[in-house]
Amino acid sequence: MKTTILLCLILLSSICLAHQINYYVPTTVVQGDGSSMTKISVTLEIPSDEPFHISVFDSNTDSLKTEANFPNFSCDVEENLYGANLVCDVSGSTNNTRSFEIEFKNKGIITQDGSARLLEQEFTVPYPSKNIVAKIVLPEGMVIQADQLYLPEFGTTSSDGRKLEIIWRKENASSGEHIPIKVPYEPLPLALPLELIILLVFLVAVVLYLLNKRRQSPLIMPILKSDEKSVMKGVLNHGDGVNQKILVRESGYSKAKVSKVLKSLQERGIITLERIGRGNKVYINKNIGKDAQNDSGNN
Repeated sequence: MKTTILLCLILLSSICLAHQINYYVPTTVVQGDGSSMTKISVTLEIPSDEPFHISVFDSNTDSLKTEANFPNFSCDVEENLYGANLVCDVSGSTNNTRSFEIEFKNKGIITQDGSARLLEQEFTVPYPSKNIVAKIVLPEGMVIQADQLYLPEFGTTSSDGRKLEIIWRKENASSGEHIPIKVPYEPLPLALPLELIILLVFLVAVVLYLLNKRRQSPLIMPILKSDEKSVMKGVLNHGDGVNQKILVRESGYSKAKVSKVLKSLQERGIITLERIGRGNKVYINKNIGKDAQNDSGNN
């Protein structure tokens, strides 16, 4: 009698051990159109001849794909109300080759309200598992919804610079344990490309420069003589650092005439002259309005 009981216990323990999992890794990849695929990767603790049962929820088993690193792996589908029960043949597994993958399309796990989306999915641990790693991969350009939490809360996030992943890790999970997952997500707030930002900054600088030049021009022109106005227009048109030779050419005055006008403008604080080789460069005085009016006698 004792021998019979002992044999039964050994038999039961061997059956349980045959259905232990080393790694159970369900990964759901979400596409931008709201569709998604789930791949469940399994590494057995030891090879087994027993059929491997796994339940999948909200699945489209017509799209079922399977792969294993051992021969003769296949899965039969038993449809039910919540999804399907897969019965897989793992009899070809060995000590060195005991991993397989099951992939299928999901249906109805993502709802949308405006720009906000919500992914709800549930995994069930089929057998005692040493390591569970569940992953959700969001589409490029999507982030966790602001002021919302994903569940379970012990998950972590990571990114490859393009797509966001939420990862849940658990050790020593029990057979039949449920992992309900909720991920609220939304499009990433639109950010301007760096090139556009640089262009906008440049355009703002140009506009400010032109506005400043227009603001200076009315202050200066009424207090200038006709020859000074002609030369000063050239300075304002070309901006800081205009060569004196350009002013001579555009004004139609002689070199001596332009030099005399520039000297007068410099003495009144309207411009400054910088000697460059045998010529001058002309710069507008930053305090042009105040200095010009004070020196003109019109204050």
